[in-house]
Amino acid sequence: MEIQIRHQLCKIVDLTEKDLQAFLSISTYQKMKAGELIEQSKFAGRRSLFIINGTFRMFYVNEKGLELTTHFFLEPDFITNCDKFLSKIQEDLHIQAVQESEILVFNNDDLAELYDLYPNFKEIEAYTVRSILNETIKHKFLLQNKDPDEKYRLLLIQRPGIDSRVSVTHLASYLGLARETLSRVRAKVF
Repeated sequence: MEIQIRHQLCKIVDLTEKDLQAFLSISTYQKMKAGELIEQSKFAGRRSLFIINGTFRMFYVNEKGLELTTHFFLEPDFITNCDKFLSKIQEDLHIQAVQESEILVFNNDDLAELYDLYPNFKEIEAYTVRSILNETIKHKFLLQNKDPDEKYRLLLIQRPGIDSRVSVTHLASYLGLARETLSRVRAKVF
């Protein structure tokens, strides 16, 4: 397991053995079933996750009761809400495992303590914030500037393989489309 964790983390930043052991010492390994939600009361602004393998989505429920997906996370992503991570603001966002997944859970304060001792962890923080902000910008661009066909094609370019890991319902929610519309678009593409 440690080899797999090192492999995924090294896609983000080069880690020494000491770095890896320090990160593992503040982390708890957890398996999640497809469809399982992360308990918000434990997560809200205090904890973050590192995906060893699997797929997650972040979503909220609008006033009409519809689930709207705002982000997809795949290995080797870190999952945190930037607002919660940076300012500890409680929001109504939910995080759900889309597939059976393996994660490391850690306390943000514990990671912050490692910044001075292990400079590579500052790079992990910057990578995480940058990734979430880039994903947010790309998502907003998709929603505002593309027709349904273009939305789907661009998503496949930006996130190769996402369509085989995420349900049509979740993809449609992310793209701001009705499920039926996305099904028609997919039929054209394939």
